[in-house]
Amino acid sequence: MGTMITIVVLALGVVLLVWHVVAARRFRLHARAMANALRAGPQTGDADPPEQVRRFALRNGAGQGGRLRAVTIRQDGVFQVAPGKPFAPMPASQTIALGAPGFIWFATRSIGALPLFRVIDALIDGRGMLLARLFGSIPVANADGPVLTRSEAMRYLAELPWAPDAILGNPRIVWGQDDGWITAALPLAPDPALVRFRLEDGDIVEMRATNRPAQARDGTVTLRDWQGYFSDYDWIGDRRIPLSAQVGYVTDGVFAPYWKGRVVSYQIAP
Repeated sequence: MGTMITIVVLALGVVLLVWHVVAARRFRLHARAMANALRAGPQTGDADPPEQVRRFALRNGAGQGGRLRAVTIRQDGVFQVAPGKPFAPMPASQTIALGAPGFIWFATRSIGALPLFRVIDALIDGRGMLLARLFGSIPVANADGPVLTRSEAMRYLAELPWAPDAILGNPRIVWGQDDGWITAALPLAPDPALVRFRLEDGDIVEMRATNRPAQARDGTVTLRDWQGYFSDYDWIGDRRIPLSAQVGYVTDGVFAPYWKGRVVSYQIAP
C-alpha cells in the first residue's frame, strides 16, 4: 500500500511539474506574440504636436530611419507592491507602438533563479489588460475592461519620452497646451485619456495626470493623481531618451513612487 501511495504521489508531482512548465512557457510565448504584433503594426504617419514637443522629438533623433512601427526597451527597475512595502528588483522588457497606441510590459520578480511571478501589462488593439502569474504559471490576476483600458491608455501617453518617434508619427494622439503644460490625449468614451508634460531646457522632465482609474480586487474603482519624472537624458542606440524615470501616485499632496527604473537597451523595429 505504501508503495502505491508513493507511486501516485510521484505521478501527481510529475503531472504538476509538466503542467507548470507548459503553462509558464505559454505565458512567455503569449507576451512574445503581443510584442511581435506591435512590431508588425501600423507604421508611423504624420502627427501634429506643438512646436515645443516637435523640437523635443527631432532633437532626440525621431524621424530618422523612415516609417517605423515599434521600439523595444529593456529596463532595470524596482517595484513596490503596496505602500510601506520594500522595493524589489523587477527587470522588464517593454515594446511600445509608434504608429498607433499600444504597448506591452513584460516583467519578472525573481527569488534567485526562481521567478516568483511574471506580469504582462499591456494596451493591445485598444484594449487594456493586466495578467500576472505566480511562479510564471499560476494565474493570480487576469483583468481587462474599460477601466483598465483608460488606465493603460494614460500609461502609453505618459511614456512618450521613451518613444519620440510616436510624438511625430502617431496621428491618433491629440495634442494641446494648458497653462504652460503640453497635453497629450487619446479619444475614449466618455472622456479622453489625458496626461500633461512639463519641459525644462527642451526636455520632458515631468508628467502629471488626474483621475487615473485604479481598480481594487473587490472591483471598486478609485481615481488618483499620477505623476512621473524623467532624467539622465543620453543617447542609447539611435535615440536620445531619459535613461532614468520614476512614477507614482499623489496622496494628500505627497508624491510616492511605486516604480523606479533605468533603460539599459533600446531597439527600433522598422
